[in-house]
Amino acid sequence: MSFVPPSLRHWPNTGRKQTAGDDDCSFDRRRLGYGEKMDSELATLLGEILATVNRLERIAYQSVESSKSSTYYRTLGALRQFGPQRASALAQHYRVSQPAMSRVITALVDDGLVVREPDSTDSRASIIRISELGERVYLERLNAMGRAVTPYFAEISVVDRAVLGAALEVLKINQSRAGAGLA
Repeated sequence: MSFVPPSLRHWPNTGRKQTAGDDDCSFDRRRLGYGEKMDSELATLLGEILATVNRLERIAYQSVESSKSSTYYRTLGALRQFGPQRASALAQHYRVSQPAMSRVITALVDDGLVVREPDSTDSRASIIRISELGERVYLERLNAMGRAVTPYFAEISVVDRAVLGAALEVLKINQSRAGAGLA
């Protein structure tokens, strides 16, 4: 199946496999035997996940026709996930120049997918918010990308589907814990 580091196959220092009731996340890392080796294995595992997701994302983007850039759709996704933002925060998040992000936002505004609103804390700035149409377009794009990579997963078991769902939840929870976003 997939790479699982040896120290993640069993609960540390217990010699027993994880059971359904063992998912309590409030633990002391030292007591459970976490250390540099475990952190290194986790870093390797997360690196493999990121590389694999990146390749799948490239396949999906190439399979779904669009004249718009990936930043165009990613900006919609960020606004949907993190709520209204300043253009400067979006530019910083995507590591693009302010003028480049301004062009993306202008295209999104012209297409009716986002709305510019005055920033109540700074009259010189504006806040960018996703519109209802933007929500629909983003979800349609997300579903199209999912359909583009579905053939690669058509034969996975029900258990593996559940594992993917659980992994997604773990990634989402830890992304928000780490503050890996705009908010």
